Amino acid sequence: MWPSGEARVSKTLNDGSIPSMTAGTNIDKQSFKRAVFLYRPIFLRKSKTYKKVKIKTNECLNIKYERYLYHQILKKAQMKFLVTILMFFSNFFTITDQTWGHSYTDALQVAQKEHKYILLNFSGSDWCGPCIRLHKEVFTLSDFNKLANDKLVLLNADFPRYKKNQLSAAQQKINDDLAEKYNNKGSFPLTVLLDQNGKEIKNWEGFPGSPAEFIAEIEEAIQNNK
Repeated sequence: MWPSGEARVSKTLNDGSIPSMTAGTNIDKQSFKRAVFLYRPIFLRKSKTYKKVKIKTNECLNIKYERYLYHQILKKAQMKFLVTILMFFSNFFTITDQTWGHSYTDALQVAQKEHKYILLNFSGSDWCGPCIRLHKEVFTLSDFNKLANDKLVLLNADFPRYKKNQLSAAQQKINDDLAEKYNNKGSFPLTVLLDQNGKEIKNWEGFPGSPAEFIAEIEEAIQNNK
C-alpha cells in the first residue's frame, strides 16, 4: 500500500511559482524534475522513518510524486540492507594470516601430518630494516597468506639485539641450531623453503625486488619439487 496522507512542499520552484499538484491532476514533466531536485535532500533526511514525507506548503503534491518519493525511500533502505548483508558475509571469506611458529620440531610434525612445506625465515625484528619490511609488506599480502594456508608451515628464527626483546635460552638455542644448519653466512633476512623432512629446496636472501615474483617463485619451487 502507498503511504496515506498528504505530502506538502515548503519551497517554491526556481521561478517562484508553485504548480498545482493535487491528486487528480497530471504533473508537468519539467516541473516534476525541478520539484524532485528541490525536495530530494528533505525526503532523504526523513527516509529512516519509512513513512510518507510531509513538507509544508499551500498545495498538495500529485500522487505520482508521492509514489516517486516512496520508491526512492524504499530503494535506499534496500541498498543499506544489501550492503550490510554483504559486509556481514564477507567476514566468512576473509583469508586469515597464518601464525609464524618458533619450534622447528613442531613445524616438522605439522608439515608431515598435513603434507606441507616449511618456509623458514631468519630475521632481526628490532634492528634489521629489510626484515621488518619483509614481514610488513610481503608476508601480510593476501596472495602470500592464501599460499601459506594451502601449502606452507611458517617458521621464524628471530635474532633480536635489544635486551628487552631477549629470547629465552631454550628458544635462542633452537634459533642458533637453525642458523648453523641453514644460515651459516649470517644473512638477514634469509627465507628458506624446506620439504616436510627439513631438506632445503631453495632460499631467498634479502628483501625481494617484487613481492609478486617472490610469491610466484615459492609456488614454482613447490611445484618443481613434487
